[in-house]
Amino acid sequence: MLRLRLLAFFVALTIGTATALNIASGPNSTCITWYHVCNHDPIPSNYILAGNQQIRFGPPKDTWQELSCLPNSNASNTFGHRDYGNGVPDPKFPGCWHPPQVSDLCMVVALPNAVSSLSWILVQLGSPVPCNAVLSADGTTAMARSLASNTNYGNVMPGYAAILNKSTFGTLYFEDYGGHIANDFEVAICSGTPCPTSPPQPPPPSKNLPYIRFGHTVPTEEAVDCVITQGTVSYTWTEYQFGRFSEWIQVFGVGNAKIDIYHNVNGQRQALLVSVTRLLTPGPLVVVIKDYWPVSVDSNVETIAASYVPPAAGMSGARLFNLSPDTQTAGMMYNNYIIVPDGISYSTGSPWMPIGPDSATFDVFSGSKDPLANLTLAPPSGGAVFTAFLIGVQNTTFPTGVQPQIVALIDAPEG
Repeated sequence: MLRLRLLAFFVALTIGTATALNIASGPNSTCITWYHVCNHDPIPSNYILAGNQQIRFGPPKDTWQELSCLPNSNASNTFGHRDYGNGVPDPKFPGCWHPPQVSDLCMVVALPNAVSSLSWILVQLGSPVPCNAVLSADGTTAMARSLASNTNYGNVMPGYAAILNKSTFGTLYFEDYGGHIANDFEVAICSGTPCPTSPPQPPPPSKNLPYIRFGHTVPTEEAVDCVITQGTVSYTWTEYQFGRFSEWIQVFGVGNAKIDIYHNVNGQRQALLVSVTRLLTPGPLVVVIKDYWPVSVDSNVETIAASYVPPAAGMSGARLFNLSPDTQTAGMMYNNYIIVPDGISYSTGSPWMPIGPDSATFDVFSGSKDPLANLTLAPPSGGAVFTAFLIGVQNTTFPTGVQPQIVALIDAPEG
């Protein structure tokens, strides 16, 4: 399935006849204003759309079940329904599905300040909540969005992240052709309200055991199942397509394990493609399939260590890992400054380079300085770093969904 890369920016300077509601008042929401809209209300032309989905953030009236307001159709210029966690219309607010019964059903976000006043910070389950995160009025949820790597669809979708013990992020809940959860995601912050300090990132459950995620980086429309088996313990990732990376799991011990990759067609497991044995080392380890389809040889399965020494206080860090099979070497720029020189060969990575905590644009290039792919985000806070995985191919004869792109994921500390 082709992956649609949708960047979800939500901008409004005026709302026309919409009514403002102070649902998220306080210092944690200084860069936004919530507005009520209903089914069939016009969508203001000065909003930047999220691809062709016309997604709008919008919490329910009393609790934040789901933060999306969908159009009546992709061709429509009016607001339609709002789904909630299990992917069905919210029965408490039928006006976002049927003709409106009350006036305050589905809300959208306006940015009264400059676009730069709202940024997106890369976080994961257990990350500390920044002081400038955009929160619900009761402080129990944060405005968040998925990563394109969270599902097979490749969409960036609005959702909400639970806040645990008023201090750390729980799971992201979002809608993308059905309800989904994710432990790697981005959270909205008011970047004009900097935080003086950030609590440290949490360590993995145990630095003495393997801490594994799986990723599909082969430029193809074909899906796979990955099964890792170690003695009597087994774990399966089902129907993963290009660009999708899993959450971290910790179920194995240190030692050799068998990794089996199967072809998956329409959700059904097919033939075994390749079986390899790999040493599962202590700490974070990313297992990926790579090169070209069909995967059939031992070298198509790569294990990538993902632990690091935390950066200096107040700083973050980023590294580049080149998994683009027709990109011989690559480098990376940070706000137009080269932090990783062109020279990162295919299937290798750079050291983590120190970077500031503010929102920045990361460009990956090869040869010329014209970017192969880029993304804009605020790097993780609290002494965390991330890896920018370059995946996809430059060859234009491949499907459009597998062009070069960056998957940014937080790494785990050495402990």
